[in-house]
Amino acid sequence: MPVGASETVGLKGGFGAIAIKSRITATTTFLAHGSCQEAVIMPLLCEQTSAYATLPVRFRSTRKDLQTVQQTFKWGTLLALTAGLMGACSPLPALQPGALTAGVFTAPPDASELSERQPVYRIQVKAGTDIDALSKAGMDIFSVRKGTVEGRMTDAAQAVAKERGLSLTAMRDPFDSRSRGLPAGFMTYQAIVSRLQAIATANPEVATLVDLGPSWQTVQGSANRRILAIRITHGPAAKPKALFTAGHHARELAPPEIAMRLIEELVGGYGKNDALTKLVDTRETWVVPVMNPDGRVDVEGGNDMWRKNRHTFAKSVGVDLNRNYDSHFSGGDTNPNNETYHGQSAFSEPELLGLRDLYAKEKFAVSMDYHAYAGAVIWPPGWDRGNTPDQAAFPKIGQVLTAKNGYDGDTIARRFYLAPGSICDWAYEKFGVMAFGAEMGTSFRPAATELPKLYAENRDGALHLIQIADNPKGR
Repeated sequence: MPVGASETVGLKGGFGAIAIKSRITATTTFLAHGSCQEAVIMPLLCEQTSAYATLPVRFRSTRKDLQTVQQTFKWGTLLALTAGLMGACSPLPALQPGALTAGVFTAPPDASELSERQPVYRIQVKAGTDIDALSKAGMDIFSVRKGTVEGRMTDAAQAVAKERGLSLTAMRDPFDSRSRGLPAGFMTYQAIVSRLQAIATANPEVATLVDLGPSWQTVQGSANRRILAIRITHGPAAKPKALFTAGHHARELAPPEIAMRLIEELVGGYGKNDALTKLVDTRETWVVPVMNPDGRVDVEGGNDMWRKNRHTFAKSVGVDLNRNYDSHFSGGDTNPNNETYHGQSAFSEPELLGLRDLYAKEKFAVSMDYHAYAGAVIWPPGWDRGNTPDQAAFPKIGQVLTAKNGYDGDTIARRFYLAPGSICDWAYEKFGVMAFGAEMGTSFRPAATELPKLYAENRDGALHLIQIADNPKGR
């Protein structure tokens, strides 16, 4: 097997990794084995020799180190991992090439994997156009607050910052000290599905489960995941309608949990709490807790930084679902390697098609899309820094939504940066929905103990939106 230059990459636990740069198409298979795991990195085809490799390269470590390897393994690079045993692990039989099991990792490099090697900075910005330029240069923006922006910097973004004379302060990587995968106390995608099914089954008089369609990987036949909505109301009469969505961005762990807590309170409070009972009797509330199930499952598997869906292209993976709506789409991010890549065309992603049709059918009056993080409530427009025809009504409602939680409020573009193709812009422009977003908390991965506080911060605002669905602009 011909190889080029090699380099040693340090791994936690004293393991070494040699990167053999030989343009190899490879599949990594992870096998559970007692208290340890074994990774077999199987070269399937060496492009330089057009010959099939026959011997797998084997590696032993704890689960945490395996997940580190899964993050650093790159397309076109074979990691020959060498190590001794950690703990009491008995030998495993060698796998033959092609003997694949659950947990197969076959994707080409994606922006999230590459970004994990890039530094994290806090940048002092002078204007919103600075943030626009950083985003366009591929900066993975975590949060924007009071003249600062935090995130991972590509080389191009660092060059832009230098050109604009922006001050950069290196930050501790917020993921360095975190365990991989879903933190304890959070619900997996499958647990959310099971809970939605249980709620609808136990409360058929007020809760109806609706299937909005498949995820991208489901369409490809490699998964079985659906985008599920729950409709909460009592009685058949037509009523003012509100919609809540969450989980467009996979790494933002709290929003689906907050959406689920809203469901639990509305359904669980019916017949027990007078105010909640009145809302369910006189309003129709729809909640979609997970818009991006493939991405969510990828995060659960250890790809903590993953944001987009899992649409696999020739040289990249993923579309930012909250840039794929048909609102000023042509102004969006056209670089497939960026975290805000808008896709090949508006509504190209199957995750959005059922929601698109739901909007057209149900005629919602108000909506809320949950995200993390920044401590802000936002509204259209996102595609430019101007105002909408409802420039008086949006801030008025926003003041109520931020009255008790300390969040600030403004348009999407003025509070953050230009974001063509968002759900809020599209829902407002297409259907006149008073569409809001909430950027909750101070982290993508809060501790589960923070969830009650995050729900308390957003609860009153959610109930207010439902209440004013009969006449949002007149309230």
